[in-house]
Amino acid sequence: MTGTPEKPAGATEPKGPRAAHGVGWTLAAAVCCIGLLRLGVWYDKSEERLLSYFEAEDSAIHSIAFHPEGKLLAVASSDGVAVWDIGKETCELSTDLPSISGSVVFTRDGRQMIVGTWDDGIKVVNASSGDVERVLDDHSDDVKCVALSPDGKTLASGSDDDTVRLWSTETWECTRALRVGHNVYSLAFSPDGSKVAVGESDAAIWSVESGERECGFRVSGSIMLSVAWHPEGRLLATGSYEGGIDLWDVPGKKHIEKLGSHSKKIRGLAFSPDGKLLVSGSDDERVRLWDMEEREGLLRLTWADEPVNAVAFSPDGKLVAAAGDEGRVWVWSVRACLREAILDPRSYRHW
Repeated sequence: MTGTPEKPAGATEPKGPRAAHGVGWTLAAAVCCIGLLRLGVWYDKSEERLLSYFEAEDSAIHSIAFHPEGKLLAVASSDGVAVWDIGKETCELSTDLPSISGSVVFTRDGRQMIVGTWDDGIKVVNASSGDVERVLDDHSDDVKCVALSPDGKTLASGSDDDTVRLWSTETWECTRALRVGHNVYSLAFSPDGSKVAVGESDAAIWSVESGERECGFRVSGSIMLSVAWHPEGRLLATGSYEGGIDLWDVPGKKHIEKLGSHSKKIRGLAFSPDGKLLVSGSDDERVRLWDMEEREGLLRLTWADEPVNAVAFSPDGKLVAAAGDEGRVWVWSVRACLREAILDPRSYRHW
């Protein structure tokens, strides 16, 4: 790109600390503009950062999942599963599940939800009616996490019975049991679906085809509570019991760096679809946004006043959501968050 970029209608000059004091477009403001262009956003006062907030349940929320179309959010809690319309902030569906729902994911077509429960197996639930269509009960203990492969054909479930089970979503038969040997806290498929990362005492990489453990990543004295696979496939992010976020080179089987940390357990990690951002949620009651290109913190999205158990990006990457231990849900505009982070680069220091 050459020359001076044309400002969109309604865009204004940056007003943050890096704007010159009454001088207009100075070098400092230009630096902000370059940052905005790099991330594809402009300063527009009409868009609020927090787009939606609702108290979804009266009890702890353990997992959230965006519908494939991005307008609905499934919320799994101690009271079951509910589906909320993000724009309207209204509950569109509430299921009557008698057990604690620890995890949830939509099928690729959005017609079903797969719910991992703490004492009653895995439920395949009709996303329109809330009816339970099928129960998968091969696990012998609580199911703490579920994940769907990118092509939607394989379901992975992790349990306190120290196993990860792989299921065909065409037949709903268990095709393989991975003997992990430890309680399983989180799961993430590689972008090509050939591997699954398992968060347990370490972060283990397992082959979906062979069922063999290929390698493991460990932070001394810690447990890997959350795992997230970068969309490009090489990088794995882990969140630990002690609050550290570490990056790992999966093909190279080595530690890359410690990205940063929270002061308490990290319950949730998620990459944006383009891989440029990482969101983290923690027991320290904070939700943080990280710049994966610069490998640094960008913005604290909220001080939740409750432990944060789950985070997620929408399929188009335009929204980021978090849910807490007291039933509250926040949904932010990623575009507005990026503008705030660039126009006030000191903001990450106060998180």
